[in-house]
Amino acid sequence: MGAMVVMAGLWIGAPAVQAQQSGGPLVYVNLDTVFTNFFKTKAANDQLQEQADSFKDERKELIDQYEKLKNDYRTLRDRALDTALSEESRNELRRQTEEKLVEIKDDEAKIRRFDESRQRKLDEQSLRMRRRLIGEINEKIAAYARDQGYSGVVDSSGMSMNGVPILVYVDPNLDITARVIDVLNQ
Repeated sequence: MGAMVVMAGLWIGAPAVQAQQSGGPLVYVNLDTVFTNFFKTKAANDQLQEQADSFKDERKELIDQYEKLKNDYRTLRDRALDTALSEESRNELRRQTEEKLVEIKDDEAKIRRFDESRQRKLDEQSLRMRRRLIGEINEKIAAYARDQGYSGVVDSSGMSMNGVPILVYVDPNLDITARVIDVLNQ
């Protein structure tokens, strides 16, 4: 088993050795930090928040309509129980009460569909925005790395399946996160 660990270590370390031999140093960047501090990320998040607020306003209108239907239903139901009314009047009120109940169920389904579709839309927009920004960030990092003569750039923000950092140590002199943020935000 010891030989397997040594072989795995050699395999993992091989790209770093090859990168060092091919030219400049292998450097590290924390892409989570870069993404969070990129001015376009903040603008995109603001835009998504505006859209979410707009959806909340639409939802509030649906909820207000739903609450009105529920109040109308209660009023009709209470009136249908009034023994001072004729049986014919109470039967008509019961029929109207049943119709209101159907409307309430329809509105509940409408609100549920609204919530699902709006959440899906926000999720899709967020994913598209994230992909677009990550693409732009990666392009800028690649151009910066070429200009600086780096052999490669490794994302130091990654986590293993166990939830621990993949990179245990990164030499601060080889961490270009702050420089990349400066380049992106120029």
